[in-house]
Formats: sequence, C-alpha cells, structure tokens
Amino acid sequence: VCVLDQPIGHFKSLNRIMLEEFSKNPEFFLGNKRTLRDEDLERQYRAAEIADLVVVGSEFAAATMVENGTDRDKIRVVLYGYNEQDFLGPKPIRPPFDGRPIEFLFVGSVGARKGIAYLLKAFSTIDPTKARLTLIGPLEIPISTFEKYSHGVSYLGQVRRSEVATQMRNSDCFILPSLFEGSALVLYEAIAAGLAIVHTKECGFDVKDGLNGKTLRDASEETIKETVYEIIDNPQRLQEWRDASWNTRHLYSWSHYRKAVTRLV
Repeated sequence: VCVLDQPIGHFKSLNRIMLEEFSKNPEFFLGNKRTLRDEDLERQYRAAEIADLVVVGSEFAAATMVENGTDRDKIRVVLYGYNEQDFLGPKPIRPPFDGRPIEFLFVGSVGARKGIAYLLKAFSTIDPTKARLTLIGPLEIPISTFEKYSHGVSYLGQVRRSEVATQMRNSDCFILPSLFEGSALVLYEAIAAGLAIVHTKECGFDVKDGLNGKTLRDASEETIKETVYEIIDNPQRLQEWRDASWNTRHLYSWSHYRKAVTRLV
C-alpha cells in the first residue's frame, strides 16, 4: 500500500493563495519568495496520483486536494495531536483580569502565509494596556516591515520546544490568522496548555466555536481587532474557553493519532 502523508493543502492552491496575498501585502514578503517551483507542483501531482491513500490532517486540506484533481475516495482525514511529554503537569492558573492586559500568543513562522500582515497591523493599533501580543518563531518578513508594525508586540524569536510550552502556559489566548495550513500542530499544543484559541478556518483544525475559542470569519485587520476587543470587553468568556480547552485536551494527543493511523493502514 502506497500512502501519501500530505501535511499541508495542495501546493497549487497554496501558490494561488500566496500570489493573492502578495498583491495585497507585498511589503511582508522577502524578495521573490512567493510560490513553490514548477517541479514542486509536478512532484505533488505525481505523488497524489500514485498513492493508494492520501492522509491529510483536516477537511480543509482534503478540499484543496480534491479541487486539484485528487480522487476524494482515497483521501482520509486524521487529526494530528500534541506531544504529551511536552505538556505534563497540572492545569495552569492565570492571574485574574483585574486591570492587566490580556496576553495573546502566536507561535509559527512569522511570515505572510501565517497571516502575519493582518495580525501585526491589528495589534499595532490596539492599546497595549488592554491586550499584548507575543510572537515566537523565525522572522520571515523584512525587518523594516516588522519594525513598522511592532508597536506593542514582543518578539522572542526561535526558542526550544520546552520554552514554547512554558510561554503557552503563561498566556491567555492563542491566535493564528493563517491563510493556508494542513492542520496546525500549534493549535493542538494550545489546547494541551489550556489556552483559549482564535484562528481562521484555513488553519485546518477547528476550535469548538464559542466553546473553547472563536473561528475568525476571515483573515483581516478589522476582524482580528473586532475579536480582540470582544475578548477585552468580556474576559470571563476567555476563562470559559480556557477551561473547555483543558477539559478536552485528552482527545488530541499523539497517542490518539497513532491509534487512528494504525487503524487506517
């Protein structure tokens, strides 16, 4: 049996999304790094063609494969998970929201595909005494662009996995306005850390909307600001979301993923 593990959506759809994003926010791109090469696309098509099974992490990723010619009957969706060893310990206890800013956290490549243009633009205008943003991950936008929109933002760069878990435990809400994913692993980790979650549907893994977070209607500065201010105005909802993530974390471990893949194959 030939199994294609497809950890992101189809490359052709990715190229289309990134070209659209470049037309909107060219200053957030490094040089001419906008799309994958023709040979990458050719290899993508060939791999999907010869595979007996195509395993993806989300219905979003599955849809991009189908729209580019992959037979839906051989696609299987298996949700990913988090490494249990990285998220041991008791439930994190955060201080009350009595006058302190709400701590938002982003983990991933700080680049155009992750919707960083909209995230930075939004937080550059949000009062840092109300909400603050911390970024973790490699910087993949021009430094001049980052400096232009980094008011009220803390950038920690790349850190060890253990530090990611620590930062998650010390945050209130995870935010990921990504434009294109397979199924972002950091969302499973955020649930493991008991975080409220805000993300786009393109992240692949859906929060239980209104239960442990919110799915943005689109990736835009306006939508992100609207959502952040909704949270600022109702911090009790944030605590309810955090509790819900913690109480469902056992459903999203790597052990569940291994069992699902074993059953599939």
